[in-house]
Amino acid sequence: MESKIDILHKLQAGDFAAYLKTLTNESHVFNKIYLSFGSKFNEPYVNLKTHDDSPWFSNALDQMCPSFIRYRPDEAIENILVIIIDDFRNNKLLNQNMLLLGQELETLTHTRICLLDNLCNVKSLKEIMKNIIEFAEMYNVENNNFMVCNFVKYMNLPNIREESNMRLITNHVSYILKKHDRYYDCLYEWFGYCDGLHTMVYNYNNLVDKPYFKHSLRILQQIIHSKSNGLPIHFMKEFSTSNLHVYELMKGICSLEICHDKPYHMNISLYDFMRLTNIIKDSMRENII
Repeated sequence: MESKIDILHKLQAGDFAAYLKTLTNESHVFNKIYLSFGSKFNEPYVNLKTHDDSPWFSNALDQMCPSFIRYRPDEAIENILVIIIDDFRNNKLLNQNMLLLGQELETLTHTRICLLDNLCNVKSLKEIMKNIIEFAEMYNVENNNFMVCNFVKYMNLPNIREESNMRLITNHVSYILKKHDRYYDCLYEWFGYCDGLHTMVYNYNNLVDKPYFKHSLRILQQIIHSKSNGLPIHFMKEFSTSNLHVYELMKGICSLEICHDKPYHMNISLYDFMRLTNIIKDSMRENII
């Protein structure tokens, strides 16, 4: 399949379904689907402090099209559909994002990217999710190769309206997916502007109600700050902690920065990746099995 970028502006009822229909008419089988809300590139730097005062580079590209899609082994020839939904506000910002993604397409294969320039409300959100679930089911896309990621967050404490915007996508997408057993746990939530965690997303339906979630997250962030030397956590030589709930937490976390050097499932967890690459040692694995 030829890799390319499609653009849809300000959806009317039925537009997204019609777009997906054109893809089916091209006779390509899609094996993986990655859909994101609120992931567009705005600025190269984030105006916040890191724990060590180093520059905080934007990871918008990894939010729109993660490293595990852009960097995958040559033998991985699955066709991937990437859908980026955001309000791009003006043509200048839209063109910047197209340029950023277009540079990646020069080396990407079997990847179709759709920029959907649209501000979602409840009605359009429900329609988009209904259409994409039907599309995924038609191609028999496996649960672990279907991801819906919510990146709608604010750097500062959100006001009432902003808080409502943040919860809109999470609440409605979570509810919609819960009605489809196959894709129940395919919603991922960004950790937001949390230094050390901002390159990762967590499985919302599986983790949000866990009693250990917040405490284990603080421990994981402390380990990243003290042990990773500024590199992604999966570059550590060894990872261990006495708090076994941290490992359980990591089973529901995906890193947007992981490059697949083997044909893993798209949503391979941080824990599984670090176990398979021997960063988490066998002795520690035995303690939590």
